This record gives sequence, C-alpha cells and structure tokens, in this order.
Amino acid sequence: MTTKLLGADNATGLDEVVGYFRLTRWQAVASGYMTEFRVKAGASGYVKCALYQDNNGEPGALITAMNTGQAVVAGWNTLSFTSTWVNSGTPYWLGVCFDVQGAVQYIDGGTYRYRAATYSTFTFPDPAGSDFTSGAYSDLTAGWGTGEQTISPTSIVQPISIGTPALLYPQTISPSGIEQVVAIGTPSLRYLVIEPLSIIQQVSVGTPVITLPQLYESYLEESAYQNVYNNYWLCQTFTPQSSHKITSVKLKLCRVGSPGTGTVSIRATDANGKPAGDDLCSASIDGDSLPTDPTLLGFSLGAGANLSAGVKYAIVWRFPSGNSSNYGRARRMYPGAYAGGTAVTSNDSGATWEVVQDWDFVFQDWGEPLMQTIYPDGIAQSSAVGSPIVYFVGTVYPPGIAQQVAYGIPTILGGIPSGVIWVPSVVQPISIGTPTILKYVWHVILDGNYATSSVRTNRAYVIGRDSNGNPVYGTAVDSTELGLVGERLDFQQELAIPTSSQAESVANAILAKMRLSSQRGVILIPPNCGQELWDVVQLSDKQANQQAVSFRVVGIRFEYSPRQARYEHMLILGAP
Repeated sequence: MTTKLLGADNATGLDEVVGYFRLTRWQAVASGYMTEFRVKAGASGYVKCALYQDNNGEPGALITAMNTGQAVVAGWNTLSFTSTWVNSGTPYWLGVCFDVQGAVQYIDGGTYRYRAATYSTFTFPDPAGSDFTSGAYSDLTAGWGTGEQTISPTSIVQPISIGTPALLYPQTISPSGIEQVVAIGTPSLRYLVIEPLSIIQQVSVGTPVITLPQLYESYLEESAYQNVYNNYWLCQTFTPQSSHKITSVKLKLCRVGSPGTGTVSIRATDANGKPAGDDLCSASIDGDSLPTDPTLLGFSLGAGANLSAGVKYAIVWRFPSGNSSNYGRARRMYPGAYAGGTAVTSNDSGATWEVVQDWDFVFQDWGEPLMQTIYPDGIAQSSAVGSPIVYFVGTVYPPGIAQQVAYGIPTILGGIPSGVIWVPSVVQPISIGTPTILKYVWHVILDGNYATSSVRTNRAYVIGRDSNGNPVYGTAVDSTELGLVGERLDFQQELAIPTSSQAESVANAILAKMRLSSQRGVILIPPNCGQELWDVVQLSDKQANQQAVSFRVVGIRFEYSPRQARYEHMLILGAP
C-alpha cells in the first residue's frame, strides 16, 4: 500500500496556464521509495513530471524525470514514476510541463518557480538552471510511494540447535540421550588425555534481531556526464567511516544505444589510491535495460565483502562490449567535494589508472554491521560443541571392560603413571579400552500414559523481502504428518528476511518447534538422580505396545507424599 511522501493534499484549485516549466518546493513528510506522481487537473491533457534536489532554497540537480507525457482527466490522477528514494525532512522540487490549460491546477501559498517552455519539445534540464520567476503558489502535485516498513513483531524467535550437548565417547551409545554407569572388573589406569581441550562456548538463547541494510558512504552532487565503454573504465574510491560488510552499491547511470552487459565490483586500492588486485565482490549490469535518463540504481553484490574503517576501497564499473555509439553514462560532479576518495579512470581495461582529483561520481555504499546485537544480552547457556574424546594411554586388562573411576576433575597423585585417582568416593561413567562392552541399566516404569498426537502444522511457508523490495520465499514440509492428516499450513510474513535460504531456514525452524512442543504422554518411574531435562530416553512397555520407542524428556515433576512416605518421579514425554 502506498502513502504520501511529499506534496499537496486535496484542495480546490485553479487552472494553470499552458506554456511553462513549473516547479513547487515541498518538504518530505516520510522516507520511502516514490513510485507515483499525483497531479490534480481541471481539464483533460498530457503532463510530463520530474523530481529535483533542493539547492539552498532553489531548484537543483535533476533526480528523476518522466519526459514522456502521460494522460490526465479532471480530478486527481496517478502518473507512473521510476522508483526513487526520498528522505523524511528533506526539501525537494516537484516539476511539471503540460499541453493544455487546466491539465494542472494550483492553490495560493507556497514556494513556486516557473519559466517559459514549449511542451512538445520540452525535456527536463539537469540541473534545473536559473532565470525562473518566483511566486507564492503551489501546484496540486504530490509524490506517493512505499514508506519505511515497521516490522511487527520486531524480532524473529526460533530455536537454536547445536547437536546433542552431551559428552561423546569413542564408542557408540544408543539411545544417544541416556548416559548410564557401566562397571565390570578392575582395570589398571595410567593417565588421562581429553581432546579437544576446549569444548564449551556460549550460545544465545534470546531473541536474535535481523536488521535492514544500512547506508554507510554516499555522495549525490552532480553536474556532468562521463561515458564508459569498451576499454574505458570508470572508478570512484571511498573510505568507510565504520567497519561493515558491503552488500550493494548505487550508481547514477543511463545509456545511449545498447552497451551490452557490464560489471560493477569492489576492489582494494594501492598506496596511490588506485584500484589494485582482483574483485572482492561484484554484480552484473544489464546495460541494454538501463534507462535513457540518469537514475540512481542499486546493484546487489552477492555475498558482499568485509570492509575496514579508515581503509580506502574502489568501486569499479565497465561495459567491455560497448563502443562509441553504444555506451553507458555516469553522473559526476566537477569540482567534487567527497573527502573520502575521488574519481579514477582507465583507458586500457584497468591495466593502468589515472586519478582525477577534482571529480567525484555519484555513488552510495550500502551494507550491514559485521557484528549483530543479540537481545536480551543477559541470557546465555553453555553447550557442548564438537566431539570431545576421552581416552586413556596404557594397557587395560582385561580388554573391553569399563569401570566407574572418576567424577569431576580427578587428580593423579604421585606423578605419571601412579594409578591412584583422587577423590576415590565419587564416580563418573567413562569407557576404557578398545573394544568396550557397554551394558545399560534399564529403569522400571511404574505407570505410563502414551499419546501420539499430530502437530498443529506440517507445512510452513515464509515470505520475506530482499534489499531491492522483491519478495523471497521459503517452505518446509513434514511429509510423514502430511500423509497422515493432510496439509496443515502455517503462513508467516517476515519482511526482515532478505534471502530465500533464510526464509527456508525459518520455515524448518517453525516445523521443528511444532514437533518438539508436542507432548507424547507421561511415565512414572522410581527416583533417578541422573535423569535430566531434554534427555532422549528409550522405552519398552509391553502392556502399552511400546518396544524400544524413543522420546525426549520435555518436563520433569518430582514429588514426595508424606502420607505414603513415597517419592514420585514423573517424566513428561515429547518427540525425540
């Protein structure tokens, strides 16, 4: 849905006289992409329209022009307009030229400039120029488009999974979520080695925040064209004030004829401020689809590249298949005033470069921070990462036997080897020798109630939006559940998601959350001090037709009954 970004509200107007180029100054009331030029007419006719920068209270450089007239009738009319970004609080000039009296109406009051022009041959000049007559009027014109979006909720919550946070042994333990004490015989112990040495890291459990692309470096002043084709390449160097990943660039380009496919890329610079080395990232330019009027256009740089604050980089663009009749054109400023770099040109396809100190090309650097903020920042938990291996160096006899030997951090007394473990009164299950015979202790089930319920959602569909405003999609399907109960669809619109792969990840996370949150029943067991939340347990209950079925413990309830003098340990079961 569009909204007004700048310009007039509805009012009763008077018919403008034909034969003039007219400009009205407006201050933008919202930021967004202007895609519609609206004009109120008192008669049928044709109108050409444009948007200009403000230059100290006077019309300045041309931003976007529609030099082909569009039909209007009495009342408000919506004219097509090339998508152009405007900033809230910034003054702009809306310009018109029309073919019959009354094709545009005006009201008293405002800031207004006009000069004579013939509609049939008129094209909007760049810059607007001078020799205008001033007036206290306002044309009934307005710019409408898509304003800045507020994402609600302001964050995306999804489960974070890092495998099974449990100590892994050289042998296979099944089921993987149950750790049991196994003890047979008395092995001889030499010394203990644990690899890798670092197995713990902090992971976020809060709400990750996804931010939209940000503008880092920009220069928009312009006064002239510069052609680019064949072996004649153009470049603008720039110095970011803060470190970030550059993901797209914007250049003000147009074409003459059909220059063919071009390329824009980011490169490092040498000590002389000239492009050096290979492309850090790049984007393709469809030169034959460029507009014939200069327009600020954005180009996505794929995976992008990390840029360091205070280091000079180069934006390089070229059209190798162009010629003197088919070429691209870039807008530049003379003299340029951008402090972080300057224009650079090459006439031999980038083999050598010449720095032009008093030029600067129109450009913008868009990207994202290198470090993301995670909220809330006070919630974190430790989780095992990698596959730590506990093993012993030395001879074990008899082979294949495991023994409870150590809990916590054991101390080896008397040097290596001594075979003495301290303290001797605590135990931990570990495996000794190769191969090891593992025997699991099964716990009695006092009572059980099992249920297999279908999840609320078996197909998730997520839609987002990329940096150019185009929709991206991702989907995930639980085929087993879909075959049992038919489709149960959950549709989520999250406009902060910029790529299809991220949309698919979020869709998979939605299904995972549905599966993990579904309850599969409860069991009552004797007190088990080793039972922990989120363990995967394997149950065999012949009376309930449960044979080696895996569940994840999603809740634990431990109660003591004074009247019966009995402890009760209840496990709430979920999907494994």
